Amino acid sequence: MTTKADYTPQEWELLQKPLLMVGPAVAEAVDSGALGTVLEYGAILDAAITVRNQYASNVLLQALLRDAQLHGLGRLPDRQKEQPGVNFQHLKTELLSSCRGAVDLLHAKAPRQEAMEYTYAVLNIGIHVANAARDGESVAGGPRQRISEAEAAVLREVSEALGISESSTPV
Repeated sequence: MTTKADYTPQEWELLQKPLLMVGPAVAEAVDSGALGTVLEYGAILDAAITVRNQYASNVLLQALLRDAQLHGLGRLPDRQKEQPGVNFQHLKTELLSSCRGAVDLLHAKAPRQEAMEYTYAVLNIGIHVANAARDGESVAGGPRQRISEAEAAVLREVSEALGISESSTPV
């Protein structure tokens, strides 16, 4: 297992970015309304707690998530109403780039299991956020699906950037 001491400050920041950005990227994929947005951003913190419990023996993830909470994990952003689509595209592009960079770094420095747990932790935060509000379409007049097509698309792109195969993606 690696620890914070094994990474430079720049590398540590690179590892934190996907954890900090995946929730907002999924939340901003579709307009969930005021209540849905609050539920989704609240789900980010809940997801972080779930991930910390799920990977309790992963020292690296524990430290990354602890630091991420100190750096605003789950905090509602200041919204720029003028061009929300531009902000989402920028956020998603930066997230995907950060995911690729973090995975490359972990493959170079961390044990395989630690890297795998990191990738699933990032994806699980996104899935948790996507499930927080009912944004999806109704299917044959039934209840609305939890995950919208836009959120599912973001999750598929995140999975790909993290190197998680489609067959093991729960979306």
